[in-house]
Amino acid sequence: MKTSVDSSFSKRLLDACEQFGYGPAHKYGRLTWLQTKLSEHNIEVSLETIRKWCTGASRPRDDKISILSRILEVDRAWLALGIQAAPPSRARANPQSPVTDGAAYILAGMIFMDGGRAVFPAYEDHEALDQHIDLYATIKGARYAFRIIVGLARRATIAFDVPDNASPAVILGFYREGTDVSIFEITPRLIDQSGKRQKEGFLVRLTRQEIRDRRVECFATRI
Repeated sequence: MKTSVDSSFSKRLLDACEQFGYGPAHKYGRLTWLQTKLSEHNIEVSLETIRKWCTGASRPRDDKISILSRILEVDRAWLALGIQAAPPSRARANPQSPVTDGAAYILAGMIFMDGGRAVFPAYEDHEALDQHIDLYATIKGARYAFRIIVGLARRATIAFDVPDNASPAVILGFYREGTDVSIFEITPRLIDQSGKRQKEGFLVRLTRQEIRDRRVECFATRI
């Protein structure tokens, strides 16, 4: 009976392929795609070798793991050993208020728990700085750039201050009462319906029930 050389590596490799989003799906040319991408980095391997990596029958050498991590945009230590790298400091990458920072970490945790991937903007990510992106995520192969707007209670409604330059990121409203958290998408249509024009954006007011009706129940499917 054949035994697996490294089933944990093969699982991480397959997970990375699933979450990457731009490569073909399993059984629809993924092995050939990986072979082509490796060749672009001057790594020549056979389809049978890649198949063995994906089934756990063999494990690539460290230099090939490094290239695979670059192709699939995952941390090398995680792909090689399963060691999860700590997210970069958001205080350096994209300084926000402590409340928004906390909301971003809660959102990232929910995405991870539902099988997705979340990455905080890197220090050198000028696009994230310009667009005030709080979190990147991959959910079921689809990629998102999220900007988080934390709601503030004002009498009977919750107010979300949406700036003009919030697009093209997906705008997520975030509201917390105690341990109850509601996250929902603030769409252009919602802004048109419930937003009031301000000097540099829109003030969107919603009741607590309207927020509950719109909230994302889980992040296991695409938004």
